[in-house]
Amino acid sequence: MIYKTYENIETGEQHDEFLKFSEHEEYLVAHPELRQVFGKMNVVDPTGIGVTRPPTEFLKNVIGKVKAANPNTTALEKRWNIPREW
Repeated sequence: MIYKTYENIETGEQHDEFLKFSEHEEYLVAHPELRQVFGKMNVVDPTGIGVTRPPTEFLKNVIGKVKAANPNTTALEKRWNIPREW
């Protein structure tokens, strides 16, 4: 389920709905005066929902492989401490 922004074609008024994809299509059929508005990103800030760092598995399996492929970069170390498996 995601937020989608809709605009009334006649009035220009915009509002958000929290719908599944299948509900979105039914909603547009039931409300022909509305159209979906694109261009507004509905992104959640991870720190806003309490996530301060990625999971350990992500750090080991993804960030660790990036670090192994690019050993001379320090950009990853500034952001996260990568756990090592010795």
